[in-house]
Amino acid sequence: MNKDHPLLLVGLGNPGLEYEMTRHNIGAYVIYHFANALGASFKEKKDLHGFLAKGVIEGQKVIFLLPTTFMNLSGNAVAKCMDYFSIPLENLLVLSDDTYIPFLDVRLKVGGSAGGHNGLKDIEAKLKTKDYPRLRIGIGEKTEEDLADFVLQAFTKREQEKMDDITDKCIQEIKTKVIGAS
Repeated sequence: MNKDHPLLLVGLGNPGLEYEMTRHNIGAYVIYHFANALGASFKEKKDLHGFLAKGVIEGQKVIFLLPTTFMNLSGNAVAKCMDYFSIPLENLLVLSDDTYIPFLDVRLKVGGSAGGHNGLKDIEAKLKTKDYPRLRIGIGEKTEEDLADFVLQAFTKREQEKMDDITDKCIQEIKTKVIGAS
């Protein structure tokens, strides 16, 4: 990470209250709660296709982005924000759901496959690279149902009780492994 530039933290999800507590919106959920914990408030920036908040973590400037586009068009907001704020690729971190990771697990990674995730595919297309940092958040493996149906399901009541745990885990991962805080 280049400390001379802000860190852009992007929480992927679909806009609208009907999607708020669905599995596909876990990235947006974490980013929203992370920014709020810092006292940062979101303001809509229509020209950047998202809600943005700004904060500082351990001396590092951070921009939080919640795209207002649907998941499969997330790359528009990411590319516009990176360009507008002159964010280098290494200062981008995209938080997204992952059906290949058990619920409550998180994995930080640079590059790799989109794994069928349409939001990640669109970001790759707009950035013209797969080599950007991402924090993949486990939402559990789908069983019999269609993948689209599964990711658009609401978390169970038991899973919702663990949302603070998963948010804390993601925040800790970002602070220690991305920002380098102790």
